[in-house]
Amino acid sequence: MLLFTDLHLHHTWLERSRKFLEFLSDVIERNDVKNIIHLGDVFEEKDRVPNDVKKVLLDFIDRHQDCNFYWLKGNHESRVNDITTIEFLSNIPGHTLIKEPQVISIEGKKCYFVPHNSDYRFTPKLVDLVFLHNDIRGFKFKTGYVMSQGIDLVKILECNARYYFAGHIHEPCLFSDIFYLGAPYERDFRDRSTDLNKPTKRGVYILNNDLQFIPFVSDRYLKVSVSSNSDVLKSLKKIKSNYIDKGYHVYVWFETSKIIDVVSIVDEFGRDGFKNVICVNETKDSDVEDVTVSTNVDLLPYLYKHIPYEYRSKNGFMELGSEILKCLGFSLEKIEGGENSGSL
Repeated sequence: MLLFTDLHLHHTWLERSRKFLEFLSDVIERNDVKNIIHLGDVFEEKDRVPNDVKKVLLDFIDRHQDCNFYWLKGNHESRVNDITTIEFLSNIPGHTLIKEPQVISIEGKKCYFVPHNSDYRFTPKLVDLVFLHNDIRGFKFKTGYVMSQGIDLVKILECNARYYFAGHIHEPCLFSDIFYLGAPYERDFRDRSTDLNKPTKRGVYILNNDLQFIPFVSDRYLKVSVSSNSDVLKSLKKIKSNYIDKGYHVYVWFETSKIIDVVSIVDEFGRDGFKNVICVNETKDSDVEDVTVSTNVDLLPYLYKHIPYEYRSKNGFMELGSEILKCLGFSLEKIEGGENSGSL
């Protein structure tokens, strides 16, 4: 069986999603996969799905009519009049939409599915596999942070399963036998990494007797703190060696409290492989942030594409203040005090 999660199809990164689904089709065909399990969040939009975005998924599904698909409800599959955004999938032969906790036998294995925010009423004993899309209370990340909400970790482990797989968290992480698979590709700076030495594992997994990881090479987002020109140059060298030379194209966000001429450094270093380089200078002796953008693409269309409609002015252009530029990382609040747009 093939496992992946958090597809998050959306207009903004639709071409990247399309390339991923082409990669996924190739993996399915080369490995003669018959059962495919997605652990939640098929679409980015929670209340509606544009037809052209839906078509990308349907074209992929049409290519694999001999496969069985299992779609676990995630937090982005919200209910509108008790209908989820992926309800249509249940009408396609061979597709199972899982909206309530249940045990399903797949390839001779007892699989326990737990959708997002479902009523965790029972814990089946001696199942083989557990699939979730939830926060897990007691789960500890490598940063030391421990989740304080969600399904209780101890309760989940009472299933005595061989494997526990989860969606919802986009960074791959393992703790106490529970494995968050992570998103198969990076959408934008929300899924960014800070490790210049080792790219985050992005891709899909095939589970037979053992778990096999199959990487998907796609654009990567990096955020780096620097304090000098030499820091920038060292970072660029690491990014080239560990990302660009391995086939990745990168978007880089340099953050600093110093005034650094990033544009000149990038120009001298060379732009091959760097899709976009941003420097945000937060100087202590100034009330205004100095934002420098060095890019291989025309900046205005890039910003326009990445900023949701509610952040655009009436004439179709953006307010080019520092908060709007930060929207490249989806880390600002709506102009009129809405919720932060960087949530998963």
